[in-house]
Amino acid sequence: MSMEVFDKDGNPVENVMTAEQVAEKIAAAKKEWEEKNKPPVAAPVPPPSDEPPAWFKPFAETVNRLATNQQSTIVADVVSAVEADKRELFNTKFNNLTGYPETPEGLQARARDAYVLTTGQPYNAPAVNMQNIVAANGRPVIPQAPKGEVNKEVAAVFGISEEDVKKYG
Repeated sequence: MSMEVFDKDGNPVENVMTAEQVAEKIAAAKKEWEEKNKPPVAAPVPPPSDEPPAWFKPFAETVNRLATNQQSTIVADVVSAVEADKRELFNTKFNNLTGYPETPEGLQARARDAYVLTTGQPYNAPAVNMQNIVAANGRPVIPQAPKGEVNKEVAAVFGISEEDVKKYG
């Protein structure tokens, strides 16, 4: 239903709308604008995983291997005191003992207890060389394994070449 409207001079005015038609046009324009300006739908977030990302796995494996090497270094004194034919039994006892903290002191206590279970005797630590203590201003000298190979492995994980390790240390 269109309605005729005239201007002040009596001329007909075209494209005049009623209030209902204006409301419909506004609603349609609003709907069109909302469709155009919808916020983007966020990508679904994957559930958290216990697995490290693929790029991190080589680093994690190296750290785990080096941690095992540290465990071996801490337990080495006790293992060296076990006779060769009883080492497998010692390793079994050591691996089966639980409830010890994962600290160097906890590993040493676990190794000593495994030694007692294996040999039936308490572990007696080797005597400290007093000359080493005097030479080091009263602090005991703790022998350490050479770290060159370990450093090269860690450097490789971070993309540092062997040449850079040799050049810069």
